[in-house]
Amino acid sequence: LLGTLRVYRKSGRLLLGAMALSLVFQLIMVVINLLYARALGIDVAFTTLLVIIPLIYLTEVIPLSINGIGIRDSAFVIAFAGIGRPAEEALSMSVMVISMRYAIGFLCGSLMLPTLLQARKQGEPVTTKSLNR
Repeated sequence: LLGTLRVYRKSGRLLLGAMALSLVFQLIMVVINLLYARALGIDVAFTTLLVIIPLIYLTEVIPLSINGIGIRDSAFVIAFAGIGRPAEEALSMSVMVISMRYAIGFLCGSLMLPTLLQARKQGEPVTTKSLNR
């Protein structure tokens, strides 16, 4: 961590690039959550989500539960209560977030499994190079 901080301190341009990438990632996460809300019929403003989604996702890194389960759900309920939305909508959003993560992870893992099994069968170490074939 200290080595990385030294690199960023020496290169302001690198730090700005990392911050810009982080901002783009956060915006994408907000847009995804906006799509989830629309799919569930929840009418919430994009600007509102710009504020609450990064805060909710920040709670997931608190090391009190596995993958933020329970903490994220509570954060959704508290944040939605703050904007006058019912707990049912908040929990629906929370379940949608975790369900889509697992569904996409399962799908991508399933697509990668044959390549991993083939590499193992041939006795090759599984590397990024072997996955890119």
